[in-house]
Amino acid sequence: VNLFLVAIGVIVCLTRPEEGDVALAIGTSLISGGVAAGALTIIRYFDDKDGQIQWKSLETTVGWIRASVESLPGIDFKPTRISSRGPRDEITKILDSLREKGIAPIKLDAVGSSLKRFYDDIGRDLLKPGSDWKVDVRLVLMDPRTEVFKSYCSDQNRKGKELAEAILLTTMRAQNGASTPRKGLKVELQWDKGFHSVTLTRVQDTVFVHSRLLRESARVELFFEIYRNAGSEHVYFNAYQELFVDLWSRSTKPEPSDITEACKGWVLDEAKLRADALRPVDLG
Repeated sequence: VNLFLVAIGVIVCLTRPEEGDVALAIGTSLISGGVAAGALTIIRYFDDKDGQIQWKSLETTVGWIRASVESLPGIDFKPTRISSRGPRDEITKILDSLREKGIAPIKLDAVGSSLKRFYDDIGRDLLKPGSDWKVDVRLVLMDPRTEVFKSYCSDQNRKGKELAEAILLTTMRAQNGASTPRKGLKVELQWDKGFHSVTLTRVQDTVFVHSRLLRESARVELFFEIYRNAGSEHVYFNAYQELFVDLWSRSTKPEPSDITEACKGWVLDEAKLRADALRPVDLG
């Protein structure tokens, strides 16, 4: 196309002398346009080639840097490990492994609204009479008497009375476990008046974390992130461990009068709840 424009311009200049200056202006314009377009095409060609060379060089450099960094101790580029909702199997494996290694007491911390799933999946085996587990358990639940709790139930599309009942049952079960004389078992449970941004379970050097989502109870596919106190993950493990320490320090142990107040506030039968708390959980 560029050569065609130059050719037309030459023809106009040579074959239309009677047009005088007009023909000459048109012809030279066509020649100039063709030459300029040709020059731009050549420049772009070499720019593209140079860009390809630079991109290949950048890819090579990035690959070399990544390989070098990955070879350093404690660096891990793998994506965060994800577990399905309620990581019972993963936690059970860790607990069994720690017991086989003779590590005692096992440190177990948990944060949640009611921790009913935690108790059903794990706590009942640790706290039941006759269990030989040697564990230090610290649990933080939401205080069901606060306005924060009511707001949480609204945001999460939860029925306040049902969740309050679950909190009270977990509380009574944990207190029953704590009051049962058993060597190697230590159980502490506290209520927090604030909002929990995560559900968290820490087993020794591994933490399972699930961030709170709006209308969470309506979402089927939930997940837990898993971080270990090793390698590059120790930064995240420490961050969540510090979060638990902060929550623990601001929460308080519920007294019998607190439990009675919560039962009255949500019109729950305290005597029946205490009887239910003594029964083993039937998971079907």
